Amino acid sequence: MTASANAYPCPVCGAGADLATGCRGCGRTPDPVAAEVIRLDAEIVALVPRVEQARQAYLGLDSSLRQIRQRRETL
Repeated sequence: MTASANAYPCPVCGAGADLATGCRGCGRTPDPVAAEVIRLDAEIVALVPRVEQARQAYLGLDSSLRQIRQRRETL
């Protein structure tokens, strides 16, 4: 994990925390689950535009396929 992947807000007090030292605000021990949630949040944010791009590509191809099928049926 990188240093930024180790950092997360403390789920108890909201202060900065990391997997090496825990929370700097309330002294809570390191919380790997909280750090993983933050890492997954960042991954979700990165995937959302890629999914939308794929959805738009699919819709465009689906439309083209329907038009071609309709033209074929007409002929």
